[in-house]
Amino acid sequence: MANKMCAHAGCLVLILLGLAGCALHEQPVEFVYGGKSYGALQAAQQQQLADFRRTSVWRPVTRQGRQAELEDQLYSGYLLASKMNARYFYTAPNCVDGRPAYYCNGVILRRVQADPERHAWNPSEGSIANDSVAFTYVRADTGITSLIRRGPVYTVKELAAAAVHPMQPKCIFPIDGFTTNRPDGCGQSPGEPLSGNCFAQGIDTVEKWQAFFKDNHGNWLQCSFSIDLLQFQFSIDVRAHFPPGMEWNREFFNELVMKSWPQDIPTQLPLESFIFDGTGPLADTQFIQRDYYNVTQRFLPILRMNLSATDRQIFSYFPEDQDVAVPR
Repeated sequence: MANKMCAHAGCLVLILLGLAGCALHEQPVEFVYGGKSYGALQAAQQQQLADFRRTSVWRPVTRQGRQAELEDQLYSGYLLASKMNARYFYTAPNCVDGRPAYYCNGVILRRVQADPERHAWNPSEGSIANDSVAFTYVRADTGITSLIRRGPVYTVKELAAAAVHPMQPKCIFPIDGFTTNRPDGCGQSPGEPLSGNCFAQGIDTVEKWQAFFKDNHGNWLQCSFSIDLLQFQFSIDVRAHFPPGMEWNREFFNELVMKSWPQDIPTQLPLESFIFDGTGPLADTQFIQRDYYNVTQRFLPILRMNLSATDRQIFSYFPEDQDVAVPR
């Protein structure tokens, strides 16, 4: 039988299955929500979470007139965290089809801000003008434990994943390359002729790079690597060989530069998750998650990230972190 409950932003239908006239044995089969508003999905997911806490069983959320979709389920975050942990610890230099590692392993992420005036996934005006957006590529062998600034993060899928508008990498710097001050994000810093591509100037062994970094350790002085298989992997390898006394650089982020993309195309981008790493309020990450749903009618999980974790749980999922768990 069905017990209809009207939520403030849409009608939630709680479908119950049980023995006729035996209310004590009724259990929900699924939670159905109508409409595209965030409040409708939120109400359904809140019921799903409350039911799980009572029964330890995840029952599906379904949009009225459709079959249940994984992206609507609160438990989808557990599957995503497992997948991202697997990619993080998969350190092969190339994919099985021979393409560079970023097509199949590692995690590509970008620090953003919660801003009511702009969507977090849109590139800034400066990034559009420079045709470059800076990300960080983390993997078990990069040694990275610290990212730029503080606040929310979003991740994008491995580049082999299908997307209407896939990410297009341009170059990578082993550390912060001060890319906002470089032509197209990858070129030479103004007045610094040695800050172009490393291989183009003969810096093609670990020993040569180590000597170069010792004399040119400023961010704006760094030389870049292209995104072919050899140079991309080389950018990771050298991070284990900072000059003596400069090993502290290893904990800090690298920069993987992507081509910019048009504004306001979130459903065409390979966005994967929103990340809370404890450097800012959880509410900021929840704001971006809610903003994404309001624009796309899609639920994208918030994961926690601890790049210093020793239990191989770099990424973890908690239903209570999701914006739907916040009382309204």
